[in-house]
Amino acid sequence: IAPNKVLTAAHCVYNNDSNSWIRNDRVAPGRANGGQDPWGQWDVQYATIYTAWTRGDWEFDIAVLTIAESGTDFNKRIGDHMGYLGMR
Repeated sequence: IAPNKVLTAAHCVYNNDSNSWIRNDRVAPGRANGGQDPWGQWDVQYATIYTAWTRGDWEFDIAVLTIAESGTDFNKRIGDHMGYLGMR
């Protein structure tokens, strides 16, 4: 959604059952079931979620990940490498 932002589901980053953050150190676009990373990896700096998600409100199952400036295989931001649909 931006050069250094990734939109994902909140349940991927926050566990409501244990009321704890799920450790996600990296994003790997195109990875399927723990397989190869066809487009490399980028470090996650932090995740942002709605407070309503921490109470289990499925209407707020949305997270925005802020990603490091360069990836493991590429010296550019994830959005510059993969493309993105800019939102304002």
